[in-house]
Amino acid sequence: MIGEYKIVKLFVTFLIMLSNTFVALSAHATVQEISAVERLALADLTDELITCAVFYGIVGEGASSSGNKWETSAEKSLQISENLSLMAFNLGKMVNMKTETLLIKTQQATDLMGESINYDGINIGILIKKYGEACKFLNEYPEERFNYWLRKESE
Repeated sequence: MIGEYKIVKLFVTFLIMLSNTFVALSAHATVQEISAVERLALADLTDELITCAVFYGIVGEGASSSGNKWETSAEKSLQISENLSLMAFNLGKMVNMKTETLLIKTQQATDLMGESINYDGINIGILIKKYGEACKFLNEYPEERFNYWLRKESE
């Protein structure tokens, strides 16, 4: 069962990771010259990355609480969640998105997903059906999703 506690724990873990990353990156921050369309596309992609990072985090937490049989799957999902979170943070910084904004977006996605499954892993199929394929594609082909958002923002 994925309780509200586990969802909150996942969010706190994300906060810690984000703050550690911020400290590390702030020393190496560089100003990127990007167009307005690219900036909007990167912001859109950042939103998508956050959503999928939360999705993989919840799936990973659910699998880890299901016993040894799912341990490898849980670790893989949690690693993907961390990677997507770092990508979101880095892209957010490129477009001048405040850390507070990234955290709010993460909390919103966490709340939405947790509520949709009643904070119970038995209902994880709801999240898998809604986010599984899209998040798998994003994880495997982030540049394709960026190109999608570029086209969308150029219309």
